Amino acid sequence: DEVRVGQEVQVRVMSVDEAVGKMSLSMREQSPFARADPATWHKGVVKRLQPFGAWIDVTLSGDGAIEEGMVHMSRIKDGLVKNIEDE
Repeated sequence: DEVRVGQEVQVRVMSVDEAVGKMSLSMREQSPFARADPATWHKGVVKRLQPFGAWIDVTLSGDGAIEEGMVHMSRIKDGLVKNIEDE
């Protein structure tokens, strides 16, 4: 087992819904990408294509951390994308 009753652990609060008395916690390490500024551009390498989008290995600017993410075909360019492989 990963945890046991009575064990002290460190957690992060992910969200709180006071209306229903619910709190979501996580014991996982926070990804460096969680602090990424959405206005900052990062370098990436297309790893594979699907009909709905492209899977990218993204390198976090200034940190060098690499994680995989997916760009939906509607976010590849302005306008209609008929075939992702043509882009």
